[in-house]
Amino acid sequence: MTLGLRKAVTVAVLAVTASLLPAVSATASASSADARAVGNYCLANTWNTPEVRT
Repeated sequence: MTLGLRKAVTVAVLAVTASLLPAVSATASASSADARAVGNYCLANTWNTPEVRT
């Protein structure tokens, strides 16, 4: 009996957590204008590439 109750509570907590995730992650994204601003760039693929300065 307690195992069934524990599973039901776990599923309910996971459902509430999953329903909150899209709302939380949407606030962390930058707007497209900010992401394309001069000086904002990604350093993910810059190893062993020549340094270019403006």
